[in-house]
Amino acid sequence: SPPSATGRPTTSPTPRASERTIAADAAVSQVRKYESVLDELSIHPRLSLDVLNTVATEPDLAAEIGSLNQFRNAKDRIEGRTQVTSVQVDGVRLPNQVGRRDDLPTVKVSICLYVAGVRASDSSGRSIVTKSRKPYFLTHLTLVNPRYPKAAGWLVRNRTDREVDRCAL
Repeated sequence: SPPSATGRPTTSPTPRASERTIAADAAVSQVRKYESVLDELSIHPRLSLDVLNTVATEPDLAAEIGSLNQFRNAKDRIEGRTQVTSVQVDGVRLPNQVGRRDDLPTVKVSICLYVAGVRASDSSGRSIVTKSRKPYFLTHLTLVNPRYPKAAGWLVRNRTDREVDRCAL
């Protein structure tokens, strides 16, 4: 930190609660868009995967592109859409020194994703959904914003899913 008039280093103020709320709301909005984009790309195999760049970043971006390409190359098909049934913000970190790639603003979000209405089949029309699939995914997402404080800059960096029978956050 640069020295102040007293010769002591100055520090940036910690983000206010309202900044955290604005960041959390923007990240939750982006999570909903992200899930919608994944649905669209799964249902419509001719759509360009380039749209993923608007909702995800590495390493999630490469994982989603790989998964969608594998699905498309196998000529598998999806019918139905997922549904975000509940959302919880697990944490917001807005660092004082924005701009350092290793210290990006971060929001962690958990969602309940209803998947029971989604059907998947192989190229011959046989279901590729296991009979034991549970109706929900409990999904944890980490979003970063390299363009902070711009609200539209939130991108999913990491995602983990766990099948569950019930889900409420």
